[in-house]
Amino acid sequence: MSSSFPPKAFLALFLIVLLLAGCTVKEDRSECPMPLRVVPGLRATDVPVRYHLESEEETVWSDVFMCDADSAVSIEVPRRLLESFASYSAKEDYYDESGNFLIPSGHECPEIWTHSAMLDATAPVVSDTVDLYRSRACITFVVSGAGKARTMALLGKVRGVTNDGNPALGEFHCLAGEAGRKDNSGRWTVGVPRQYDDSLSLEIESSGVLRLFPVGRFLDDSGYDWTARSLEDVTIEIDYSDYHVRVRTEAWEHTLSFDIRF
Repeated sequence: MSSSFPPKAFLALFLIVLLLAGCTVKEDRSECPMPLRVVPGLRATDVPVRYHLESEEETVWSDVFMCDADSAVSIEVPRRLLESFASYSAKEDYYDESGNFLIPSGHECPEIWTHSAMLDATAPVVSDTVDLYRSRACITFVVSGAGKARTMALLGKVRGVTNDGNPALGEFHCLAGEAGRKDNSGRWTVGVPRQYDDSLSLEIESSGVLRLFPVGRFLDDSGYDWTARSLEDVTIEIDYSDYHVRVRTEAWEHTLSFDIRF
């Protein structure tokens, strides 16, 4: 019998040694990637979810996934602190090639659902349950005392959301009767994206006079929360006859005074 080492056994031993040469139990594993389990949660099943991962402003992973309630996505990630952002909207054509959600000028914001989380990938096990919450608010404007011959336009500085969850800055402009829903009484309901400041404004032209109302400031002064996980719809009543603005949601109502004598 030959005492030489069998070639097949040598090859198997070589492969084992090669595998052990990576991240072993005894070695520093801080640079070794680990699996992140992404689990579809609230409103995130059976729809195309755009998922973006960042670490120290560097993109770790950015793609689209679609899962049912019984499945998940596994992603190899570096062992460090990560920030995730996910979004879904039925308006797929509003997404650009980089995954930014951008609203065309003249259009209202359609329904968009988002998720964000801070993840510690240095932990032994890390997962991210993607629960999607509403990131657009419908504002209903009710204007009285200004005469029937009037036009309304809503202007802002946010035209959507970037792939990492920040406001997409740019012109937002909607005209009543062309965007949103306007009824015969003059009530106008229009969808707007999540705001980062109080720059949202409403132009009303009546009897040849153009007036600009600081809607963003009205909402801010009334306590409306643009940072809420899920945005509320809100009604803004502007009464020319008594110089009052009433801001209300399903949960509360706030009355403000304004001066239109200019």
